[in-house]
Amino acid sequence: MTPRDKKAPSMKETLLVLVAMATTTTIALYGLPASLESALCLGQVDANHATGSDGSVDTDSPVYPIAEQLRELVYASNVIHCDGTAVVPVADQRGFRILLERVENRGYREHSIRSEWKYADIVLVPTGNLPPPPVSAINWETDAPNQLTRPVYMGSGDGFHWYGHMALAQQDHLRAAMKLAGGEDRFALLAEGIEKSTNRDDRGHAIRRIALAFGEQALPLLLREIEENQFEASDFAIHALGTVKTEEGLQALLALYELPETQQRAQAALSASFHPLAKQVYLDNLTSETTEKPYYLASIRAVLQYEWTESIPLLEAIKAAPYSPRYYIDTALAIRQLKGNPVSDELKEMQQIIRDLCCGSRPDEVDNAYNALLNDPDTNGALLMAIKLSTSDGKGSRRPSEMGIEMLKHLPREEVLPVLDHLRTTLHDIRTRDLLSDIYHEVKGLEMKNIALRTDIAQVG
Repeated sequence: MTPRDKKAPSMKETLLVLVAMATTTTIALYGLPASLESALCLGQVDANHATGSDGSVDTDSPVYPIAEQLRELVYASNVIHCDGTAVVPVADQRGFRILLERVENRGYREHSIRSEWKYADIVLVPTGNLPPPPVSAINWETDAPNQLTRPVYMGSGDGFHWYGHMALAQQDHLRAAMKLAGGEDRFALLAEGIEKSTNRDDRGHAIRRIALAFGEQALPLLLREIEENQFEASDFAIHALGTVKTEEGLQALLALYELPETQQRAQAALSASFHPLAKQVYLDNLTSETTEKPYYLASIRAVLQYEWTESIPLLEAIKAAPYSPRYYIDTALAIRQLKGNPVSDELKEMQQIIRDLCCGSRPDEVDNAYNALLNDPDTNGALLMAIKLSTSDGKGSRRPSEMGIEMLKHLPREEVLPVLDHLRTTLHDIRTRDLLSDIYHEVKGLEMKNIALRTDIAQVG
């Protein structure tokens, strides 16, 4: 009996073992240090208190460049206020207020609209070699705290102490992007954001953030999220495990891959990065029963990286009945490389030059690339590149496809026609199958004309 033939443990049994094996942490999974628990009562917002923010954006403000950076960093937002001078009272000091508003009607995915927060209220207090004032010293312009938002001291950077009243996962994203130093405990804040979230998308955003920022330290929390599956956010936690670049994270994903209820998500996470211990996953991807294998390209990269020649029969099977021309080309290139006869980088580069430049103002480079492909002694490699061009979208232009077809007409017929005939009869994708059929008949028709011409010449002779 092989290990895969044994009765698989239940998901709960697997996760209990994984949690027990995970690195312990001094902070309880969702617990907070006493100092942070007490901080929850600081900086309570009174929405009726105003601090001079009139909805204006002063583009001459010394902090306006920061406001623009924040607008780029905060997903789907606009700057609706930026102080021109430091007017916000903060204890004995003054600060600049920047207010961002969530945009709801710009074609973003629906989940961005369902998020519970609407504003990001940020106050920048010049440091002046002074310690940061307490969060409670600031009156906030945003709505009263909900489950996901509360005032936070984010740290210092660019000559300011940074304070934010926004989603907890969002403030962590800004702190990392702006390279702020100090501030409240990031891990504890993100754990709090996960615990207090009330919908799948906000919870998933916080899960992703804590995994990216803390890696192995977040492993016990991620496993607990998978087990409890609150708001059906366990798929976010499984995918986040792929960002935990440790042996423990990999073993957790491999264990989840063996469970039917989590296999598909674990497969996606494992296919996003490569590890030799996940070899069976990549080989399984290549033997998927579906014709359009979702992770075949990632798996090809993995088998090439680790030189797994035992994958050649699997690649041959895909090549024999490809979903699209790309499947045929990718598997053909991979097989050649695994057999020690790779298509040269120069041939690939020539194909890319034609694809990128054929509609531009550098015709000499395109002609040189075309002739280099056509005259290369590796006619099989040139054939693969010609098929790739002939079936490409050409960035909205037909020119690359036309050049690829022209190349197919000039390459050796005894190599070109069998491959085109194979593709037009075996491709699963109907659109490209019809396209290859047209190309085949165009090349075949040229051959028939040449035969007739040679016959006429012979008769005249």
